[in-house]
Amino acid sequence: MNQDTFQKVFTIGREGNQPFPITDKQKRVSRKHCSIKVEGERFSIKDLGSANGTSVRDDKTGEIKIVPIDEYMEISPFSLVCLGESSKEGCTFYPYTLVSPEDYRPIFDFLRDKEDSFDEETANLEKRISMQKKIVFALNFVVLLASFDCPKLGLTIDQETRMWMLRIVPLASTGFAAFYDASSKKKRIEEKRKNFHHCPNPSCYRMLRTDEIRMGICKCMKTKKKQ
Repeated sequence: MNQDTFQKVFTIGREGNQPFPITDKQKRVSRKHCSIKVEGERFSIKDLGSANGTSVRDDKTGEIKIVPIDEYMEISPFSLVCLGESSKEGCTFYPYTLVSPEDYRPIFDFLRDKEDSFDEETANLEKRISMQKKIVFALNFVVLLASFDCPKLGLTIDQETRMWMLRIVPLASTGFAAFYDASSKKKRIEEKRKNFHHCPNPSCYRMLRTDEIRMGICKCMKTKKKQ
């Protein structure tokens, strides 16, 4: 399919014209829930006054955005769309599946790229943590030097300077560690990573493991192959 010339408007819902079924026994998804317009490689979406609303996860930041009713909002083919609530009835999907319903490879490629970016972000954080430890060690070493005199080695510090060092350096060391909370930063990276672990199959609700993303496979696809 040539996406450069492809143009279509999809009505998504229990009675929509999307190329995959949406079964929602609790009717959280409306009959005509939202509309997605595809013009070449451009995708845009608007809510059709659905009962439970439509939201989109930005494919760059992972931020959740509420889809407006009165106008189209531009999205990416890999911006995860959620109809109402994410559920076992298949209420989440990637817009790319509208134009290539059976080809999940580009979505897995996108998810692998996100994994690589999170791995790189974590590695950079680990380097900063290592640097932080070195700086704290150096500050504590300064305190150690300030605690004694050794004229033979040329280590002589006047009393007033020593008192300031013993007061300020420990505070600086503690403040530096508190200001740069590496553990919370690492936790935020992992929480953000989980936003990009949804299975590409619109009929599946699983959150994929990292190894499944790397291999480009989900249990639902293995089952489908066996059938």
